[in-house]
Amino acid sequence: MGYYQHVPLFSDVLDVVAGQAPLIVKYKFSNNKAWDERSEELMEKGHALLEAYDGPYVIESFHPGAVNWYKEHHPEVCRGQLSWPAKLSKNGAAEWVAGLLAFDWLSRPDFVAYDWTGGASPQVKLARSMGAMPVSWTVRSSDELAQCAPYFDRHIFEAFGPDAV
Repeated sequence: MGYYQHVPLFSDVLDVVAGQAPLIVKYKFSNNKAWDERSEELMEKGHALLEAYDGPYVIESFHPGAVNWYKEHHPEVCRGQLSWPAKLSKNGAAEWVAGLLAFDWLSRPDFVAYDWTGGASPQVKLARSMGAMPVSWTVRSSDELAQCAPYFDRHIFEAFGPDAV
């Protein structure tokens, strides 16, 4: 006998959490190179749910447009730009430029969540100099934490709970 599981609706997750824990809300897009009416609709509907939520949260996205949308429409919300050291030959020009955090001058994120391996990169240093807090993602061991800790102010963990940060 099998069973059925599905991804819960965002509204259901917000109801279950009910403000008991801070949330990192990640806006995901099937195409980080485009911004269209559907993207705007996602942002509006997502934010409407968050406005009704009674708890702390921040938003983040790999798409600079999502971060900029919050800066333009709801600048009071803490927003983060997700990024990683993209390669021009593998990821294409648009993702490579986004990986360089080249759009941060426009969206002015409050934090930059960068792949934990890229802490020493010029991009992370530039983000810090522009006032964005550097946050590592996704740290999965004490060894990874030790390697990236000198470069980041905060960390996002997965399947690992540090003794102290």
